[in-house]
Amino acid sequence: MSLPFLFNNLVTLYAKCGHINRSLKLFSKTHGESKNVITWTSLITQLSHHKKPLQALEFFNQMRSTAVYPNQFTFSAILPACADTVIVHGEQNKLYDGAVGFFRKIIRERLGPNQVSFSSVLSACANTGMLDTGKQIHGAAVKQGLITLAYVKNSLMDMYSKCGIFGDAVKLFQTIGDRDVVTWNVMVMGWVQNDNFEKACNYFWVMRREGVSPDEASFSTVLHAAANLAALDQGTLIHDQIIKTGE
Repeated sequence: MSLPFLFNNLVTLYAKCGHINRSLKLFSKTHGESKNVITWTSLITQLSHHKKPLQALEFFNQMRSTAVYPNQFTFSAILPACADTVIVHGEQNKLYDGAVGFFRKIIRERLGPNQVSFSSVLSACANTGMLDTGKQIHGAAVKQGLITLAYVKNSLMDMYSKCGIFGDAVKLFQTIGDRDVVTWNVMVMGWVQNDNFEKACNYFWVMRREGVSPDEASFSTVLHAAANLAALDQGTLIHDQIIKTGE
């Protein structure tokens, strides 16, 4: 297939229709001249979305070996793959370090990191306790003008909470005007992790009063808090909420 544009669209089409194996087969049978950075990035993105992080990393390495240079979209696709690899295959610090390294490369080469990049690298910091690096990334988010995005603030809150600086997570929470369910979940989990189960339950009910619908993670966390309080009345009320929402 000689037209890169057509090739790119076919690879993406098969993947988005749930036929990632067809994308891989088409990719492997096509000559190198049709495979540009867009093609490689498209495939890496789809592999990451389909929870095939090891293959995404393998293709990233193959791309580099063919002298195709990654762009900001490639890095944004590979960072979540790094994080997913650790989740699937256990606490491997080398992969977290790799995620941070990728992010620093984006910053250094002024490739324009986006909220996905920030979220992924903050997840790496959160899961390895890299507080100093997390603070540097916080500063980078401010410089890049992305600190106002809830997606980035949620990730920062999670990082500070998991790194043992829950007070900073609370301060960030208070600056978020449009709090989604993820924002609330991070806070409720933070209170649980700090053994303040009463606060965890209180925050859950404030979330409900503000009209935010809880998800499975919300219910799981607040039930854990109620169990630690041995609060049957709380548990019963939460059970009623679960029935109402159909979770």
